[in-house]
Amino acid sequence: MKMALCKTEAVVLRSIKWSETSRIVTLYTLEFGKIKVVAKGARRPKSQFGASLEPITHSAAVFYRKEGRDLHTLSQCDSIAAFPKLKSDLSTLTYASAVCELMDRLITGEDPNRPLFRALVETLGGIEEGAAADAEKFLWRFQLHLAAFLGYRPEFGTCVQCGAALEGVRVAFSFALGGTLCDRCAGEGASILSIHMGTAKFLFHLQRVRPNRVHSLKSLPRLAEEIRPLLGRFLAAHTEDHRGRRSLDFLEQVKKVG
Repeated sequence: MKMALCKTEAVVLRSIKWSETSRIVTLYTLEFGKIKVVAKGARRPKSQFGASLEPITHSAAVFYRKEGRDLHTLSQCDSIAAFPKLKSDLSTLTYASAVCELMDRLITGEDPNRPLFRALVETLGGIEEGAAADAEKFLWRFQLHLAAFLGYRPEFGTCVQCGAALEGVRVAFSFALGGTLCDRCAGEGASILSIHMGTAKFLFHLQRVRPNRVHSLKSLPRLAEEIRPLLGRFLAAHTEDHRGRRSLDFLEQVKKVG
Protein backbone atom coordinates (compact mmCIF):
# COMPACT_ATOMS: atom_id res chain seq x y z
CA MET A 1 0.00 0.00 0.00
CA LYS A 2 1.43 3.38 -1.04
CA MET A 3 2.07 6.00 1.63
CA ALA A 4 3.00 9.64 1.17
CA LEU A 5 4.47 11.95 3.78
CA CYS A 6 2.26 15.04 3.91
CA LYS A 7 2.50 18.34 5.75
CA THR A 8 -0.41 20.73 6.33
CA GLU A 9 -1.99 23.21 8.67
CA ALA A 10 -4.85 21.71 10.66
CA VAL A 11 -7.46 22.47 13.28
CA VAL A 12 -8.12 19.73 15.83
CA LEU A 13 -11.86 19.03 15.85
CA ARG A 14 -11.98 15.96 18.08
CA SER A 15 -9.68 13.58 19.92
CA ILE A 16 -10.60 10.19 21.38
CA LYS A 17 -8.70 7.47 23.21
CA TRP A 18 -7.43 4.55 21.12
CA SER A 19 -5.49 1.95 23.05
CA GLU A 20 -3.58 2.61 26.24
CA THR A 21 -1.05 4.96 24.68
CA SER A 22 -2.57 6.39 21.50
CA ARG A 23 -5.35 8.64 20.24
CA ILE A 24 -7.44 8.97 17.11
CA VAL A 25 -7.67 12.61 16.16
CA THR A 26 -10.04 14.27 13.70
CA LEU A 27 -8.43 17.17 11.86
CA TYR A 28 -9.75 19.70 9.39
CA THR A 29 -6.77 20.51 7.22
CA LEU A 30 -5.84 23.18 4.73
CA GLU A 31 -4.57 20.79 2.08
CA PHE A 32 -6.62 17.60 2.54
CA GLY A 33 -9.99 18.49 4.05
CA LYS A 34 -11.21 16.47 7.01
CA ILE A 35 -9.04 13.51 7.95
CA LYS A 36 -8.57 11.09 10.83
CA VAL A 37 -5.14 10.19 12.10
CA VAL A 38 -3.82 7.83 14.72
CA ALA A 39 -1.35 9.55 17.05
CA LYS A 40 0.74 6.74 18.49
CA GLY A 41 2.04 7.46 21.97
CA ALA A 42 -0.08 10.61 22.33
CA ARG A 43 -1.40 9.49 25.73
CA ARG A 44 2.04 9.00 27.24
CA PRO A 45 3.05 11.60 29.86
CA LYS A 46 6.01 12.82 27.81
CA SER A 47 4.44 12.55 24.39
CA GLN A 48 6.17 14.37 21.54
CA PHE A 49 2.81 15.84 20.52
CA GLY A 50 2.35 17.83 23.72
CA ALA A 51 -0.83 19.91 23.67
CA SER A 52 -0.95 20.19 19.87
CA LEU A 53 -3.69 17.53 19.66
CA GLU A 54 -6.07 19.21 22.09
CA PRO A 55 -9.44 20.08 20.48
CA ILE A 56 -9.70 23.67 19.27
CA THR A 57 -6.00 23.96 18.44
CA HIS A 58 -4.50 25.29 15.21
CA SER A 59 -1.48 23.11 14.46
CA ALA A 60 1.07 22.16 11.82
CA ALA A 61 0.73 18.42 11.16
CA VAL A 62 2.93 15.91 9.37
CA PHE A 63 1.34 12.55 8.59
CA TYR A 64 1.67 9.45 6.45
CA ARG A 65 -1.26 9.35 4.07
CA LYS A 66 -2.42 5.89 3.02
CA GLU A 67 -4.23 5.57 -0.30
CA GLY A 68 -7.69 4.06 0.01
CA ARG A 69 -7.71 4.28 3.81
CA ASP A 70 -9.69 6.60 6.06
CA LEU A 71 -7.21 6.45 8.94
CA HIS A 72 -3.72 7.83 8.52
CA THR A 73 -0.67 7.90 10.80
CA LEU A 74 0.43 11.13 12.45
CA SER A 75 4.18 11.65 12.51
CA GLN A 76 4.57 15.13 13.97
CA CYS A 77 2.32 17.92 15.22
CA ASP A 78 3.25 21.37 16.50
CA SER A 79 0.89 23.99 17.86
CA ILE A 80 0.48 27.22 15.91
CA ALA A 81 -2.27 28.73 18.09
CA ALA A 82 -3.72 27.10 21.20
CA PHE A 83 -6.35 29.82 21.90
CA PRO A 84 -5.72 29.88 25.68
CA LYS A 85 -7.99 32.85 26.40
CA LEU A 86 -11.15 31.29 24.95
CA LYS A 87 -10.40 27.99 26.69
CA SER A 88 -10.24 29.73 30.07
CA ASP A 89 -13.90 30.82 29.95
CA LEU A 90 -16.83 28.39 29.85
CA SER A 91 -19.01 30.40 27.50
CA THR A 92 -16.30 31.20 24.92
CA LEU A 93 -15.04 27.62 25.09
CA THR A 94 -18.59 26.39 24.47
CA TYR A 95 -19.10 28.54 21.37
CA ALA A 96 -15.69 27.54 19.97
CA SER A 97 -16.56 23.89 20.68
CA ALA A 98 -19.83 24.36 18.79
CA VAL A 99 -17.89 25.65 15.78
CA CYS A 100 -15.68 22.55 15.76
CA GLU A 101 -18.68 20.30 16.37
CA LEU A 102 -20.40 21.75 13.30
CA MET A 103 -17.33 21.06 11.19
CA ASP A 104 -17.03 17.51 12.48
CA ARG A 105 -20.68 16.70 11.83
CA LEU A 106 -21.39 18.49 8.58
CA ILE A 107 -18.13 18.16 6.65
CA THR A 108 -17.42 14.74 5.18
CA GLY A 109 -14.66 13.37 2.98
CA GLU A 110 -11.12 14.44 2.27
CA ASP A 111 -12.05 17.32 -0.02
CA PRO A 112 -9.93 20.43 0.67
CA ASN A 113 -11.65 23.80 0.91
CA ARG A 114 -9.12 26.54 1.62
CA PRO A 115 -11.66 29.36 2.14
CA LEU A 116 -13.58 27.21 4.64
CA PHE A 117 -10.36 26.37 6.50
CA ARG A 118 -9.48 30.05 6.69
CA ALA A 119 -12.99 30.87 7.90
CA LEU A 120 -12.62 28.26 10.65
CA VAL A 121 -9.27 29.64 11.84
CA GLU A 122 -10.58 33.19 11.51
CA THR A 123 -13.61 32.37 13.66
CA LEU A 124 -11.59 30.75 16.44
CA GLY A 125 -9.17 33.66 16.34
CA GLY A 126 -12.05 36.12 16.56
CA ILE A 127 -13.48 34.40 19.64
CA GLU A 128 -9.99 34.32 21.18
CA GLU A 129 -9.26 37.99 20.58
CA GLY A 130 -12.73 39.45 21.04
CA ALA A 131 -14.89 40.12 24.06
CA ALA A 132 -16.71 37.18 25.63
CA ALA A 133 -20.01 38.92 24.86
CA ASP A 134 -19.25 38.68 21.12
CA ALA A 135 -18.42 34.96 21.07
CA GLU A 136 -21.91 33.82 20.09
CA LYS A 137 -21.97 36.31 17.23
CA PHE A 138 -18.83 34.66 15.84
CA LEU A 139 -20.65 31.30 16.02
CA TRP A 140 -23.62 32.73 14.13
CA ARG A 141 -21.33 34.27 11.53
CA PHE A 142 -19.61 30.93 11.06
CA GLN A 143 -22.94 29.12 10.70
CA LEU A 144 -23.88 31.54 7.93
CA HIS A 145 -20.54 31.07 6.16
CA LEU A 146 -20.65 27.29 6.57
CA ALA A 147 -24.13 27.23 5.01
CA ALA A 148 -22.77 29.22 2.07
CA PHE A 149 -19.79 26.86 1.63
CA LEU A 150 -22.22 23.93 1.62
CA GLY A 151 -24.26 25.63 -1.12
CA TYR A 152 -27.17 26.88 0.98
CA ARG A 153 -26.44 30.57 1.54
CA PRO A 154 -29.56 32.07 3.18
CA GLU A 155 -30.99 35.37 1.92
CA PHE A 156 -31.95 38.11 4.40
CA GLY A 157 -31.89 41.30 2.30
CA THR A 158 -34.83 40.82 -0.09
CA CYS A 159 -37.66 38.40 -0.79
CA VAL A 160 -36.03 35.13 -1.81
CA GLN A 161 -38.99 34.33 -4.09
CA CYS A 162 -39.72 37.53 -6.01
CA GLY A 163 -36.79 39.79 -5.12
CA ALA A 164 -38.95 42.54 -3.63
CA ALA A 165 -37.77 44.75 -0.80
CA LEU A 166 -38.81 43.75 2.70
CA GLU A 167 -41.25 45.92 4.62
CA GLY A 168 -42.97 45.95 7.97
CA VAL A 169 -42.08 45.13 11.55
CA ARG A 170 -41.91 41.37 10.99
CA VAL A 171 -40.97 39.21 8.01
CA ALA A 172 -41.28 35.52 7.20
CA PHE A 173 -38.29 33.23 6.80
CA SER A 174 -38.71 30.12 4.67
CA PHE A 175 -36.51 27.15 5.56
CA ALA A 176 -37.51 25.39 2.35
CA LEU A 177 -36.68 28.34 0.09
CA GLY A 178 -33.72 29.48 2.15
CA GLY A 179 -34.54 33.10 2.86
CA THR A 180 -36.91 35.88 3.80
CA LEU A 181 -40.24 36.44 2.08
CA CYS A 182 -42.24 39.61 1.47
CA ASP A 183 -45.87 39.84 2.59
CA ARG A 184 -47.19 38.81 -0.84
CA CYS A 185 -45.08 35.65 -1.01
CA ALA A 186 -45.28 34.64 2.63
CA GLY A 187 -47.58 31.84 3.68
CA GLU A 188 -48.12 29.74 6.73
CA GLY A 189 -46.67 26.33 7.46
CA ALA A 190 -44.09 24.34 9.34
CA SER A 191 -41.28 25.61 7.10
CA ILE A 192 -42.07 29.29 7.78
CA LEU A 193 -40.79 31.25 10.76
CA SER A 194 -41.87 34.79 11.62
CA ILE A 195 -38.96 37.01 12.72
CA HIS A 196 -38.47 40.69 13.46
CA MET A 197 -37.20 42.88 10.66
CA GLY A 198 -34.30 43.79 12.96
CA THR A 199 -33.28 40.13 13.08
CA ALA A 200 -33.21 39.89 9.28
CA LYS A 201 -31.17 43.09 9.02
CA PHE A 202 -28.73 41.92 11.69
CA LEU A 203 -28.11 38.60 9.90
CA PHE A 204 -27.79 40.40 6.55
CA HIS A 205 -24.96 42.53 7.95
CA LEU A 206 -23.40 39.63 9.88
CA GLN A 207 -22.94 37.71 6.61
CA ARG A 208 -20.82 40.56 5.26
CA VAL A 209 -18.97 41.99 8.25
CA ARG A 210 -15.24 41.44 8.71
CA PRO A 211 -14.16 39.62 11.90
CA ASN A 212 -12.65 42.77 13.41
CA ARG A 213 -16.01 44.51 13.08
CA VAL A 214 -18.24 41.83 14.62
CA HIS A 215 -18.24 43.73 17.90
CA SER A 216 -19.89 46.70 16.17
CA LEU A 217 -23.08 44.72 15.50
CA LYS A 218 -25.31 45.05 18.53
CA SER A 219 -27.29 41.93 19.42
CA LEU A 220 -30.30 42.35 21.71
CA PRO A 221 -31.65 39.39 23.74
CA ARG A 222 -34.74 39.36 21.50
CA LEU A 223 -32.58 38.89 18.42
CA ALA A 224 -30.65 36.04 20.01
CA GLU A 225 -33.89 34.23 20.86
CA GLU A 226 -34.83 34.29 17.17
CA ILE A 227 -31.39 33.69 15.65
CA ARG A 228 -30.52 30.56 17.65
CA PRO A 229 -33.48 28.42 16.47
CA LEU A 230 -33.45 29.96 12.97
CA LEU A 231 -29.85 29.03 12.19
CA GLY A 232 -30.13 25.65 13.90
CA ARG A 233 -33.27 24.70 11.98
CA PHE A 234 -31.91 26.08 8.72
CA LEU A 235 -28.75 23.96 8.83
CA ALA A 236 -30.74 20.92 9.96
CA ALA A 237 -33.22 21.34 7.10
CA HIS A 238 -30.51 21.49 4.44
CA THR A 239 -28.04 18.98 5.84
CA GLU A 240 -30.53 16.50 7.36
CA ASP A 241 -28.56 16.64 10.61
CA HIS A 242 -31.28 17.06 13.23
CA ARG A 243 -29.14 16.27 16.25
CA GLY A 244 -28.71 18.96 18.86
CA ARG A 245 -25.35 20.57 19.54
CA ARG A 246 -23.91 18.88 22.63
CA SER A 247 -21.75 21.85 23.53
CA LEU A 248 -24.61 24.37 23.33
CA ASP A 249 -26.99 22.05 25.17
CA PHE A 250 -24.44 21.79 27.97
CA LEU A 251 -24.15 25.58 28.23
CA GLU A 252 -27.93 25.93 28.47
CA GLN A 253 -28.02 23.41 31.32
CA VAL A 254 -25.28 25.31 33.17
CA LYS A 255 -27.20 28.59 32.74
CA LYS A 256 -30.37 27.03 34.15
CA VAL A 257 -28.55 25.67 37.18
CA GLY A 258 -26.82 28.99 37.72
